[in-house]
Amino acid sequence: MLNNTTKPQIKHFLELHFVVILFGFTAILGKLISVSAVAVVFYRTLFATLGLYILMLILKKSIALKKEEILKLILTGIVVAGHWLLFFGAARVSNVSISLVGLATSSLWVCLLQPILSNTKIRISEIVLSIIVILGLMLVLQAEINHWLGLLMSVGSAIMAALFSIFNAKFTNKYHSLVITFYEMIGSTIVTGIVLIIMITTNTDQSKLNIVPENIDWLWLGILALVCSVYAYSAIVRLLQNISAFTINLTTNLEPVYGIILAFFIFGQAERMTTNFYLGTLIIFVAVFGYQIFGKRN
Repeated sequence: MLNNTTKPQIKHFLELHFVVILFGFTAILGKLISVSAVAVVFYRTLFATLGLYILMLILKKSIALKKEEILKLILTGIVVAGHWLLFFGAARVSNVSISLVGLATSSLWVCLLQPILSNTKIRISEIVLSIIVILGLMLVLQAEINHWLGLLMSVGSAIMAALFSIFNAKFTNKYHSLVITFYEMIGSTIVTGIVLIIMITTNTDQSKLNIVPENIDWLWLGILALVCSVYAYSAIVRLLQNISAFTINLTTNLEPVYGIILAFFIFGQAERMTTNFYLGTLIIFVAVFGYQIFGKRN
């Protein structure tokens, strides 16, 4: 485990927020890339795996683990793939804002799923969080009923994110985060690769598969994999030496906020939502931040 041995400076907080902006930018990149959501996840995880391997060679970080531990990480990578498939898919069937507001419910699902998986009791603060977040989601759904499928997919993405967060919490006590991410990216690459093979072999009209990136797609995919994945995750690990895990977890909740703002400026009218959408989103954010600050201390 890493210890906070160095006092954080302004540059550390600035880099943290920059990394969170990159996380929020992933949904936009998923929208900009022309290939299917399955292909996006496949290329992202493949390039990220290669990038992480090179990074760990440079850092002289061993990737040697027991076979059963590698298998657990690879299986968790399948959950990660499911998260990204639903996340990018939500942005395709609706828009970036919908995919991000669903993702903002991740903390709710961690609260509900962790007691089940860890055999612990749900606290009152977690029940309150659940009620408030559900009310926020209902307001969003009522305001944007035509985006119900995208919202459903984005909430499913949040559930997947909660699951691999719970699993990773157990792994981080044993292994370096980069090693964990490396094997999980392998698992994601394998499962999305299998899905792509099935799509190719079962689809009679190959022109509709949309799995071969166009020229500009390679640039977006490179940014998605190497900047938003390899750099961003390695930066988070490095920042843990200067900033507390609590502060980092709290700040990463800003990902949907940054993403929605960026999407509005990049896509314009396509991302303009109703007043009730933003009100419901605000309710979700307030609930999540309130729980992070007060609920976990009770």
